[in-house]
Amino acid sequence: MKPIGIALVGLVATSALATGCGRSPDRGLRTQTPDQGSPQQIAVAYSNALMAKQFNEAKTYVAPASQAVFSVLLTSLNHVNLSAKNLAAGAITISGSNATVTLTGTLCRSNQCVTNNSPNGNDPIFKLFETRVGGKWMVSFGLPSTQTTNPASSVPMVTIPAQQ
Repeated sequence: MKPIGIALVGLVATSALATGCGRSPDRGLRTQTPDQGSPQQIAVAYSNALMAKQFNEAKTYVAPASQAVFSVLLTSLNHVNLSAKNLAAGAITISGSNATVTLTGTLCRSNQCVTNNSPNGNDPIFKLFETRVGGKWMVSFGLPSTQTTNPASSVPMVTIPAQQ
């Protein structure tokens, strides 16, 4: 399975789940504004907003080039119960203006939940892609390699494992 639409952390995750974890998500808490923060902070803020069904807030973290995809994916989330527990950023890989953040925690759609406890895990449901737009990290719906401005350039990749 190609992780093309996985920049969601919850979009593909919640779409892949069948039906809430029972706990209501915290509402109204904004941990970062979209114009500041590391990829890890943006990933957690976006994911919490998305899973709390604060779609307007979640959209502020999405790159302009991914806004249309985000809008389409929201149609499948409007009528389902979503929740998240203990979301945190794990490992991050940065290559030029692209980043991939691994999340830990639990994502739920209706009565089905998926948990990732490994900060260095490979489960695509807990991967979030970001790109740097105008100096800001933003969620991107596409493979990081498709976001580079010069795919022929050799940009060093830095992987920062999560502290355990």
